[in-house]
Amino acid sequence: MYIPFAGGGCGEIKVDRTDQPAENLERLINLVYVDNFNPDVKRSFRLAAMSAEGLLGRKGLWKRGERYEFLCEVNDRQGNSLAGNMTGGSGSLACALALACDLGGKNTTSIAATGEISDAIKGRIGPIAGLDAKLKGAISELPHASIIFYPRANKNDVTDEILAQAKSIQVELKAVSSLEEAAKHLGLLKKGLSRLWPAAAVLVAAIILGISWYCSSFPLAVRLLERGQYGLAECHLNLTTWVFPWHNRLMGLLNALNEPLRTEVKFKYLLRSGEEGFYLIKKVPKGMVLGSSDMYSFHITPSASLYLYIYEIDSLGEIRIMFPCAQFASYANPLEPEGSKRGYALPQGGMRLFPKGYKGVVKINIVASRWRCRDLEELLTSMESRTIITSRHKRLEKMIEKRDRAGSGAFVKRVVYWGK
Repeated sequence: MYIPFAGGGCGEIKVDRTDQPAENLERLINLVYVDNFNPDVKRSFRLAAMSAEGLLGRKGLWKRGERYEFLCEVNDRQGNSLAGNMTGGSGSLACALALACDLGGKNTTSIAATGEISDAIKGRIGPIAGLDAKLKGAISELPHASIIFYPRANKNDVTDEILAQAKSIQVELKAVSSLEEAAKHLGLLKKGLSRLWPAAAVLVAAIILGISWYCSSFPLAVRLLERGQYGLAECHLNLTTWVFPWHNRLMGLLNALNEPLRTEVKFKYLLRSGEEGFYLIKKVPKGMVLGSSDMYSFHITPSASLYLYIYEIDSLGEIRIMFPCAQFASYANPLEPEGSKRGYALPQGGMRLFPKGYKGVVKINIVASRWRCRDLEELLTSMESRTIITSRHKRLEKMIEKRDRAGSGAFVKRVVYWGK
């Protein structure tokens, strides 16, 4: 790193790190002067060190706990000290860049800078005197393809003659208004940006994950509810509504899950003897006997929109689906409270169901849910009009038991009678 002089020529500023332990150092960057510099020069170099500290810290190039000490000197090409020739603060930009380049691992053999740092915090560079002579002297001594930084405030002082001289040997004249601008031009801040990439990547990944979670939380909750996974659905909804309290659809699902589903289901019967009556499903007496000439039906009065499934299994394991079934009812799931003022009759049109003529215990299972029971639908469809295999029977019972719990937005009722 070179400092142009008003009298012509350049002085090379050297900053060499010492082995002084960090715990013995007062500041992040500490300067030790080999030669006796003018007090104004020392003051400007101190500002330069503070400006380099601030820049490297802001850009993530400074590791926590690091402190350095540098031996600072300014010499000519023969190694003679030029400390006595320096009187002002125009060497502070070169000092700050030299420190930043050393810490950033940048080669400074073809760089010169002149400018006074007037604000250590923001690294602002103020105008200087004698720029014309300084640039001419630097251009004449620097190698080809060098860079010379100078204050932007002095841009009007650069003559066409100086520009032509610099162009002839491919020297770049770069006007800057701050230390950060000069450091960016040298590529010193790329490392800082690379250190920010992991944090930025984590932040972007977190945002994408959050958006994905937000968008998929409702479909996932519905899928769990449709499969009867009420415990998992409740945990999922509690967590997602805590994270996204403004998600009204999720809050609606959680409230529906915890609200009991009240629906009246009547079991109506007409015996061969002429006796007629009905029982609420929860009050159907045990040991009820129905013969092949007796008849029965159901009447459902939903209090909320629901999906209803009714099927019976005889003692031989044969299954008959009663609802949803186009043979017995033209309406289908879901059943709406306003769909029928008097409720829903099954079968429709005053028809009745007959026992199939087999003997033994017959179980009628009634499952109602606020959500479609996809797993139950798939299994019932695959088993209709077939003798139930033991493994499938266990699966069916497990599906029903999952929905037979309080506060699940569903209920299960059973009717058992003896066929004769």
